[in-house]
Amino acid sequence: MARILWPPIMYGGVFHLAGFSLALVGRLRPVHILTWVVLASVLFLLTGLLIDAHKKTLPVFDAWDLLDLDDGEPKVPPGLSPQQPVRIAKADRFDDRYVFQHHLGQGGQGDVAIYTDTHTGSPVALKSFFSPGHQPMPKPWSSLFSNQLSTWPSEIPATLLLAGLHRHYSPHNLTHQDALLSHPIVTTGLLPALDFFIALHSSPPLRLPRCSARSWHLVTPYIPHGATLASLARSLGQAGNNNSRTTIADVDSAARPNLARLLSALATLHAKGYCHNDVKPDNIFAVLLPGPPQPSSLTTAHALDRSRWLLADLGQLRPVAHPWHASRGWVWRNQWHDCAKNDVRRMLKSYLAFLSREDEASAGEEVQVRREDQDKINKFSRLHQREKLLEEELKTKQKDKEDLEEVSTELELVDEEDKVPYKIGDSFVSLPQPEVLELLSESTEKIDKDVAVLEEELRGVRDEMEELKVALYARFGRSINLET
Repeated sequence: MARILWPPIMYGGVFHLAGFSLALVGRLRPVHILTWVVLASVLFLLTGLLIDAHKKTLPVFDAWDLLDLDDGEPKVPPGLSPQQPVRIAKADRFDDRYVFQHHLGQGGQGDVAIYTDTHTGSPVALKSFFSPGHQPMPKPWSSLFSNQLSTWPSEIPATLLLAGLHRHYSPHNLTHQDALLSHPIVTTGLLPALDFFIALHSSPPLRLPRCSARSWHLVTPYIPHGATLASLARSLGQAGNNNSRTTIADVDSAARPNLARLLSALATLHAKGYCHNDVKPDNIFAVLLPGPPQPSSLTTAHALDRSRWLLADLGQLRPVAHPWHASRGWVWRNQWHDCAKNDVRRMLKSYLAFLSREDEASAGEEVQVRREDQDKINKFSRLHQREKLLEEELKTKQKDKEDLEEVSTELELVDEEDKVPYKIGDSFVSLPQPEVLELLSESTEKIDKDVAVLEEELRGVRDEMEELKVALYARFGRSINLET
């Protein structure tokens, strides 16, 4: 390996600089040059990935915006401070406030489960973060949490700043439709925080093995009688199989006002200078308005008409001008540089997929275009162009054959002794009628052979295109259109 990386001349004695350079160039081999090119390319790629990773973890916003000033001194506003900043994690609970019920799911940043809030008796969604995050905490906030941690996940300050903290929320208090419609969790269009705290673990609990000894936790409302847009799409798909009266037009008519409200919430977010960056069906929740009759699930257009949709999960939120939106990692995920337009695009894609009763896999996170995928797309494009050329050539040959057959039919009416002009090259030669018929027959046979070859090649091209269609549609679904 050493002799591949370093030319053999470098193992000799000491050379003068000029002589060494000439000798080195003379002893270089293609394998040396190729090896250095590969190593340089790998180093360049790794450097780019590290820079992109650094851009992604840059501070989301200045958390000092969350502080009030009192005689020039920053302090934590009472409306945003948690009731108990630090709690003790036990086997199935945090202190005696939140008791574990069942697990909901796990993402890249944390684990989400349903807990019972013993103060209200209501279920809540509690997210346990795996890492302390990269967002620096101002000293007043750090002091509030007894300096247990100096950073926090950006989702926590983003939720506090943009969606608010509603510590006294309880679904039992929202027994009337007017109360729910006027509540901030519906009017803002964003899912707020109910509580947040640092949990201290004597050792990582069995249920949260990836959490550190001091971990962040965010409490948000658990939506009763609700669901994510992804599960709604699956439910509507099942209902559509059993109930032909529910059409896409019915669903669109009932759900379109919710789309308008979500787009309005995004516009407000963008006006404040931020992009959501993670709009997908799994991050859109439906709140069912109270009132009889109470359906068991949101699987009909009538139930959709009584729902309000909320946008959740601000963990990927970044300022509009954040460097992450111009990085290679962002572009490789098939995102637009204009993150505000990208949010709207993802919202519309999620909504259209919901209407077509697809689940989150076909409308949520963008499918990354791999090198082999791009090669297949390029090959399909080349085959499509070849198909068009073959079709045009085949039409020309078939037209020539029809012309020859028509001429042959007319010549059969001519006397055999008559001379018939026949084109050879650029000149016309008068030949006997039988000889011309024989030449026309040979030309027709040649065209038949050419047509057979073209048809065989066209079948092969179309077979390859069908194979590529199957592979590409299996990976990208309706995100790609290969119909020509």
